Amino acid sequence: LPTTELNYTGSGIAITATGFNVLSDFFLTGNANATGGIYYGPETIVSLETRRIRVKDFSKIGAYGMRVNGVLESIWDTIRVQSNYDNLIIDGAGNTTLSFRNAYFSHAARYGTYITGLRGSNFIDGIWESNFGIGLYLYGVDVHDVDFYNAWTEGNNLGTVVPADVPEIQLSGSAGNLSN
Repeated sequence: LPTTELNYTGSGIAITATGFNVLSDFFLTGNANATGGIYYGPETIVSLETRRIRVKDFSKIGAYGMRVNGVLESIWDTIRVQSNYDNLIIDGAGNTTLSFRNAYFSHAARYGTYITGLRGSNFIDGIWESNFGIGLYLYGVDVHDVDFYNAWTEGNNLGTVVPADVPEIQLSGSAGNLSN
């Protein structure tokens, strides 16, 4: 695990990744006033690698641990995103050919992962657990051909953010394939 610790004390977005090729080997801790941890965008990013990171405690209503918008052909490997309002948001119609491997999303106040714009991408060995709302939520007409391999969900919908009868994984629109 990474040993570099970054503690964000501001009220905006801690890191905006624009034009980076590699982000790796650090812990990023937020606070109750910050609006976001890592924002990948808004300019198009191609061939990004994010490896061995942990993002937590961006807990303000509407905040996120990681947000992806306008990213192509990129990899996230061995990431842990937890205790944020939303752990991971993938939005915008330009996200394609993304791969998330060994990703862990837990203890979000709302969604473990919320996807409204993603095409031709995959999650391999992903875990969504103990989120207070839906663990994995894919929504909308801009979500196509998203594959999940060895996905695990457990103990989501812990809070009152969503009704108790909502599933741990929700696919709405033309989203995805699930396989084990």
